[in-house]
Amino acid sequence: MMTATIRRSFKGIVVFVAIWPLAQFFLMRAIDGTPWKLFGLAMYTTVHETEVTLYDTTSGERREIPRDSLSEDAREVVIRVNRKRRVFGTLVDPSEAASRVLSEKPEVKQLAIDFSWRHLENDTALLKTTHTTFRFDRDTPGGP
Repeated sequence: MMTATIRRSFKGIVVFVAIWPLAQFFLMRAIDGTPWKLFGLAMYTTVHETEVTLYDTTSGERREIPRDSLSEDAREVVIRVNRKRRVFGTLVDPSEAASRVLSEKPEVKQLAIDFSWRHLENDTALLKTTHTTFRFDRDTPGGP
């Protein structure tokens, strides 16, 4: 009886170790997450750096909002969103950071939050930087 339980447990572990790397690979690829999390066995084969940049787009051109112009609380929110983005990729909503920045900077009517991340491209094995920009408008109903 004990031997059957051990055998079943061993088979379960072997199946998990055989299937999980593939599942984790496709999951992280789908959400642009980092392969360093969730028991990623391919963690040493890639670079995954993220950066958040804030832009004031009220005048039609992109003017960067320096992080040191924000309060300590607002900087912490932006840093927290960046950390979450690094792990969970596109599942992270930057609305919290946008709300904080727009409430702190009344002169900013339109805000763009740019996420950039460097990663190895699967097809070419070259480093690639990808950008995603989220736009927030103070006057839009339902906005931040």
